[in-house]
Parts: sequence; structure tokens; C-alpha cells
Amino acid sequence: METLTDVQLTAEEIGLKEVLQNEVYDKIHRNSIDIEKAMTKIEDEGMLLNDFVVPVEKMSFTNEHVSTGEVLLYGIADKYLSFNQFSAGQLAVKMGVPMAYLKFLMFGVPWERELSCEVLNAHAQNISRERVLVREIEGTVRGFLSDHYKRLNSKEIYMAFLTAVAGTDMKLVSAYSGETKGYLEVIDPNIVSIPTEKNGIVHVVYGAQLRNSDFGAGALEMRAFKMQAHCLNGWVSESILREIHLGKRLPDNLVLSEETYRYDTLTKAGIVKDAMQVLINPENRLAEANQIQEAGKVLVDVDREIKFLPKIGMHEGEIKSFHEVMLRNNPADGVTGEPTLWKMAQAVGVVARDLENEDRKRDLQAVAGKIINRVPKVQSIMSSV
Repeated sequence: METLTDVQLTAEEIGLKEVLQNEVYDKIHRNSIDIEKAMTKIEDEGMLLNDFVVPVEKMSFTNEHVSTGEVLLYGIADKYLSFNQFSAGQLAVKMGVPMAYLKFLMFGVPWERELSCEVLNAHAQNISRERVLVREIEGTVRGFLSDHYKRLNSKEIYMAFLTAVAGTDMKLVSAYSGETKGYLEVIDPNIVSIPTEKNGIVHVVYGAQLRNSDFGAGALEMRAFKMQAHCLNGWVSESILREIHLGKRLPDNLVLSEETYRYDTLTKAGIVKDAMQVLINPENRLAEANQIQEAGKVLVDVDREIKFLPKIGMHEGEIKSFHEVMLRNNPADGVTGEPTLWKMAQAVGVVARDLENEDRKRDLQAVAGKIINRVPKVQSIMSSV
């Protein structure tokens, strides 16, 4: 494969690349305020987060003192705590109650909430589970977790991620902190032009995505993140770092485990730094460019491929939007040329780009990455991680 610096562009293509380069810098600038808000939220929530290891048999559920429809958990540091939809689902799993049924009752009318409390109190007195870890912020249970859950300081891990790219060309392009997950995404804004056989020259920026959940909604995970400059569609590769939040059984008194908490966080922060060095290695970038080129060679039957998409995580409405994007064949979407695996991945990226739900957006970016990863595996430095 020719090196990326060997790619010859016409005067028109050079002009387009300059326009796209400015668009990438504009995106970084536009997002700067949202990034600041997200980082502030990550820091604030870390300071507000409280952990309690609670014996299940001492839990008590009530819908008294409720004005907004929640079911409350009483008996944790003499506090009443409410649940959100996510933690209610975790509660159902840990207490052995069907999730859909319990959530229907918990957020229903008064008699339904009362019934949910009776069910939960009966289960609390009779199930074999002994203890759980409850994570709350400002009176709301955000995580109802195993007492083997490995507690990590997300702020420190995110800072390790950013420290690892300090001194490089990488820029923070996106940060998000939701009720259950957080994400950081960095890119090298310098565009790389990659010729493909059936989809023309694509202009790509390379980066990395780090995601974590303090509330049991996923592992600590790092992926290579790429974005097509033409339309700002993003996609992520397979994980090069995936650390499940499970460890030793937590002690009853979490104050005694603060040293372990700090040690685990520092260990994961070090792993994040090492993984970043792998991602920014030039050999890895060449391998990923090769993979893009291979994906731009493989022709597909779109109607047949649509039947495959639910198996890799796309929903019915998203598949309909994907089909429409493929038919439009709009260069402004970065979707042009013959129907290849590359074109499919970019069409999924367009659907992801236009979503408002930040969690779902990243899920679809992973779907786009799965499509590209269907080409023959490319030997790269990533294989040694």
C-alpha cells in the first residue's frame, strides 16, 4: 500500500481538503463550551457521589412522602432515596423481580407503587443475596450494584486520558456526561486523505474514544475513533481496552477501602495511558487506512445486508433511515460511489450523527465499526494489546 503522504490530489481535491480542514477546526471550536460543561459535570458528580454497602434484609421500600411518583428506599444512612428508570431496572435484577413488571409498577399510579413496595419488601426478606452497593447522587439512586463492583474515580481516569495526549496534535472534540455513562473523544485534526477503489478519496481524522460508567451501565472502554471530515460522521473500532468493574467483595465499611479505591483508579489510569500510546502509533494508523481501503473494495447487496443489521445492533427505524441515506447517495453525507462495506458504514454514521440521544449515537458508531471490521483482519500493532 502506498503511504498516506504519497497520495496525489488534484487542485480541486486540495481545495476541498482545505475547506474540510477548516470545518474540522470549526467543530472543535463550536464544541468547546459543551465540553467545558461536561467536564464540570463529571467533576461535580464525582464530589457528590455517595456509596453505601447495604444488607438487603435491612432495606425498606415505601411510597410515602412521595410527590412525584417514585418508590423510595429507606434505611441507608437514615435517608430516603428515589430511583430513576435505569437504577430501577438494576433493582429489579438484583431483587429477582421481572424488570418490565417492576418498572411499570414503580412509576405507575399510587396503588401500583404500593404494590411494588410490597413485592420489593417481600423479596428483600427472602432472597439469598446478602448485600448490594448503592450509589446515590443528591437523593437519587444512580446505581444499584453488586457488592463486588470495582469503584473507580472517573475524573482521574479521564484526566489520565487527556494527559496521555498532551504534547501531541490531539484535541478534545467531544465530552458527554449522562445519567449512566460518560464519554471523551479526541481527534488529531490534521486530515489524512485515503483513496478507495469504489468510493473515491475519503478524508479522515484519527482519534480515540474513552467511555466509562460509574453506575454499572458498561465497562471502562477505549476504542480508536475516526471521523470523516466531509460530513463529520464518526465510527469506532473494536475495543483495545475493556475493563469490567468487578473485583473483590467490598467491605461493610467503605472508609476502610479508600486506599484500594485510589489504587484501582491509579492502575486503570496507567492502563489508559498505555493504550493511548498504541492508538497514536503511526503503524496503527497505516493499518487502519488499509482497512478503510479494503472496505472500499468489497461490494455488497444492500437489500440482503439490511437483514443483517438487526444482528449487530440497529433498530427498525434506524434501518429505514439507513436505507434512505444509501439511496440518496449524497456526497455531502460522505456516502457516494458503489455499494461497499465502506459506504454502508458511512450510511450508519449519518444515522448516528443525526441522533439527539448521545448514548445511542455512540452505539451506532460501534455498529459502523463492526461493518468495516468485516473486511479481512489487517495485521497491526493493535493485535499485541
